[in-house]
Amino acid sequence: MPTPSNTGVPAGTALRAVTGDVQVTQSGVLLEGLDISGFLRIRANNVWVRNCRIRGGVGTAGTFRAFVDVNSTAYSGTVLERCSIGTAIADGGTPTVDSYGPTGSGFSLIRCCVRGVVDGLNTQGHDIAVWGNYLETVTLPNDPRQGGGASHSDGIQAAFGTRWDIRGNYLTVEPTGTANAASAMLFSPYAGDIRDVVVDSNWIVGDSTGAAGYKDAIVTWRPTGNGDAGTGDRYTVTNNRIGACRDETNFKLGQTVVSSGNVLYPAGTPIVDQWNA
Repeated sequence: MPTPSNTGVPAGTALRAVTGDVQVTQSGVLLEGLDISGFLRIRANNVWVRNCRIRGGVGTAGTFRAFVDVNSTAYSGTVLERCSIGTAIADGGTPTVDSYGPTGSGFSLIRCCVRGVVDGLNTQGHDIAVWGNYLETVTLPNDPRQGGGASHSDGIQAAFGTRWDIRGNYLTVEPTGTANAASAMLFSPYAGDIRDVVVDSNWIVGDSTGAAGYKDAIVTWRPTGNGDAGTGDRYTVTNNRIGACRDETNFKLGQTVVSSGNVLYPAGTPIVDQWNA
């Protein structure tokens, strides 16, 4: 099971401090052992980021900013491995309603620890692997996009794309947040079609105090869409463990979903897909 202690930068790793944003435009680059007090932006192919701390910097109010931005379908092959991204409130971080975890297309996120962000991961493109990560969402007050209410925080939010593999991750909510988060995984094709998604053997669990959790566990839209630009199709959702969510039976899958082995955690009671029951 992924935890903050077995994901992210391994304990004892020596890091070199880097102040300010880092932009990579050369393909085939390896970034290793950096402590970046800024944002990381990648516009190149086959970039490998390993054992790095990405703290973020000062964003622009009202503009979403990803701690790691790989948001271009023109590039692919980026690997983020054993990186610590964002900082939880409990660890002295000061997240804002504009903060995102890794965002983009054509990348792999492997054994990373992502904390102190409104959305743990924002996928907008193709060929994305999310394996064995700890993703902790924080919900914050006074979000202007929500009429001044709490932020619409999701563990993983998907806008469009194909060929995603999401396996063995632990998704949870920071207990120092102000409210429950929205969805642990939300596949909403508002920017285009979503196709060929595998969601297997993940943990979706509320915070350790039981005071907060995700409202919904996993939500996909039907092939008819939701008034969005695209539709959703060909999901495989299997062997996921759902526990301590505000409505842990809120498990809504589309009509073209293969679903089996999903249970309440730790009881092991099977979960019924509400849209196909």
